[in-house]
Amino acid sequence: MKNRTEKDNSDKGKDSSDDEDRINATSDDFLLVHEFEPANLVDSSTSWVINSGASFHITSRRDLFTSYTPGDFGSVKMAHESVARCIGVGQVCLEMSNGSRLILKHVPDVRLNLLSVGKLCDENYNNSFAGDSWKLTKGSMVVGRGTKHSTLYIT
Repeated sequence: MKNRTEKDNSDKGKDSSDDEDRINATSDDFLLVHEFEPANLVDSSTSWVINSGASFHITSRRDLFTSYTPGDFGSVKMAHESVARCIGVGQVCLEMSNGSRLILKHVPDVRLNLLSVGKLCDENYNNSFAGDSWKLTKGSMVVGRGTKHSTLYIT
């Protein structure tokens, strides 16, 4: 496949600021790719990803907090090696059958709401993953459920 970045002559005299990043690709062969599993089933505003790699429960949504303390609470290292600032902590009331409230960190640069499997274990919850489902229990009470979408377990 050849990539061309030169401009078309018909654009001469026009403001080129909108076209500077355009790349025209030409090829005699095309490869069609079909993805069998949906890639973006997560609604970042309402869904929670059950994450075994997260050290804390995290959300970017300030409006979810029922109590909130702003401040500098350190930083969070992301999977892609960048660092995001934690600008607040507080309680978020998730719709669990026992009315549990979780302490979350407010990290505006995070795209998904994350529930930390490790933190849930620290808070005496039991996480169960079986097939395409996730179940959260505390004692004998089931307090949360989720399903597997692609490679993520989501509430």
